Amino acid sequence: METENIQIHINSKHRSHGEINDAYFYISTIEVPSDYTLHLSVLSASIPYSFYNVNSSNNRLLLQIGANLYTFILNTGNYSINDFLTELRNKLGFMTITYDKIKSKLSFTYPTSNFSFIPTSTCLELLGFTSLSNLTSFNNTLTSENCVNLQSYHCICVGTNFISNSINAVDQKNPTILCSIPITTAPNSMISYINPSNYKINIFSSMFSSINIKILNQNGEPIDLNGCHWSMTLQLDVLQFTE
Repeated sequence: METENIQIHINSKHRSHGEINDAYFYISTIEVPSDYTLHLSVLSASIPYSFYNVNSSNNRLLLQIGANLYTFILNTGNYSINDFLTELRNKLGFMTITYDKIKSKLSFTYPTSNFSFIPTSTCLELLGFTSLSNLTSFNNTLTSENCVNLQSYHCICVGTNFISNSINAVDQKNPTILCSIPITTAPNSMISYINPSNYKINIFSSMFSSINIKILNQNGEPIDLNGCHWSMTLQLDVLQFTE
């Protein structure tokens, strides 16, 4: 089996259409004979760590005190635990909020009565709860069931319009992940990736003229890069089958 390689360099700034995290690219058509096959891989990628651990998908807290229901929206941004405590105290100034740095848990205390966080709050995981946790205070205090989790993003999944061999347990019926990129750098830096195993997918086509690249989190949800652009080098391996 003989192999030829074609590299395609793309940048979200120069996409044909779509969004930064859901970009479409059109290139001059690459076509091979029917006894050849095309395999696609992400050779390398540079993606800015410009997304926020507190964002529009996880920044809403619903609080009930007696018959009154309150909604608080946390400001979006990249928070350390100290920054996060400051934001919580600014929003919930009528409560005493403490952080146990040994156990990595928060405690909320309202001075005059018990209270409840509502399960449909989107920030529960940040606070150390789930929708199935006990969300009602005891003796006016509610403490995190789990550790505070400000690591909203575990990895970056590069999705495509081609069917891949990769299976995401979140969406097994839609196997379109090209690669998963670990996040090993700090916010406001560049996340760099080089394919460590030469992993590639068969696109089951003898023609290539366009591609859709999605920048997703571990849950298959689009990542908001806040206007910052990414670059990527794709590789097409042209394989001829011989007897």
